[in-house]
Amino acid sequence: MIKVTARAKVNYCLHVIGKRDDGYHELDSLVMFADFGDDISLAPSEHFKVSFHGMFSDGLDVRKNSIIDAVKWFEKFANVEVHQNISIEKNIPVMAGLGGGTADAAAVIHALCDIYNVKKPDPSELAILGADVPISFFGSSARMRGIGEQLDIWAHDGFEILLVNPREAVETRKVFGSPQLTFSSHVKSDEWIQTSNDMEAAACALCPKIVDIKQALKKFGADKIRMTGSGSTVFAIGKDLGELSKKMRLHHPEYWSKHSVVKPSVQPPDHKVQSTFL
Repeated sequence: MIKVTARAKVNYCLHVIGKRDDGYHELDSLVMFADFGDDISLAPSEHFKVSFHGMFSDGLDVRKNSIIDAVKWFEKFANVEVHQNISIEKNIPVMAGLGGGTADAAAVIHALCDIYNVKKPDPSELAILGADVPISFFGSSARMRGIGEQLDIWAHDGFEILLVNPREAVETRKVFGSPQLTFSSHVKSDEWIQTSNDMEAAACALCPKIVDIKQALKKFGADKIRMTGSGSTVFAIGKDLGELSKKMRLHHPEYWSKHSVVKPSVQPPDHKVQSTFL
């Protein structure tokens, strides 16, 4: 049996550059990973099987999900037939802007490459499975552009993060289809830190509790507050966030919250270094 963790993805900033003729949206985002995620186990089986368990497993379809898409892609890529029992403990909220499904897909492909002794693909090859799959497969903080296939390492020293979700799902397709979705021109590197998330207005219209969470975090002293992905999770970053986490759990037990860390990223060559903000 092989066990892997699919870590939760967080967009520090996210810009929608425009919509391509093929229907895909061009993105520009700084992406990082919290130090927790879905726990996945793979064990040999006579047939391929996938099952979901845990806090956020309700409603997930074992017949149609990101894991099945990932396995089908891998079978073509490696020219093998997968005979594995894949079990996913869902610790990441679903449709929450944390990339749980795509992180699962990326982690499973990593594991299958090891199981079947196959050379791992370039992350860019996985963009066909979703914009967040390449960066999740890459597994380190990076600037993500295009439809997810363009990645450059983003160097930082690491920090604490508090994630808060209203326990309401936001469908990405509805955000992209909203008239309140905003678009950015190409974002200059020195402007990343001053910018936020182009999907936020559309997500807030679908889930007003996003605004309530941001106001609560600000009331309790949080400084840097953002929404990740297409929502509905809000996060605060900084140092010594333990007290903030306690206040959120005490005063807003109706929300799901997770106090975690974003680990320092490895210092890359100079031409790959991106801005730090703490």
